[in-house]
Amino acid sequence: MIAALKYRLRVAARNAGLIGIGALFLLIAVGFFTAAGWMLLAVAYGPLLATVLIGCLFAGLGLVFVGVALRDSPRHAPHPAEAKPKTTPLMEAFLVGLQAGTAARRR
Repeated sequence: MIAALKYRLRVAARNAGLIGIGALFLLIAVGFFTAAGWMLLAVAYGPLLATVLIGCLFAGLGLVFVGVALRDSPRHAPHPAEAKPKTTPLMEAFLVGLQAGTAARRR
């Protein structure tokens, strides 16, 4: 059991490291794409408008993500599920009889 837990922790740590490295490379890629977009817009419309457009793009994306995060957050804690019997009384009687018969057969 301890070996399985150690294995699962090692796999989780490996996956977390790989995801972190992947996220770092994605951030670098976003930086390069932003620079390329700014250069393209700067040639077409001028550096001031290019900066404003890139800033508006990132501000809009930030607002969308904040809006999604606020919309999906639960406003109230969910009510705990009431304990309902999963079996009917008839099913319980059947199971008790089955267990009694099995116990009697073993004797």
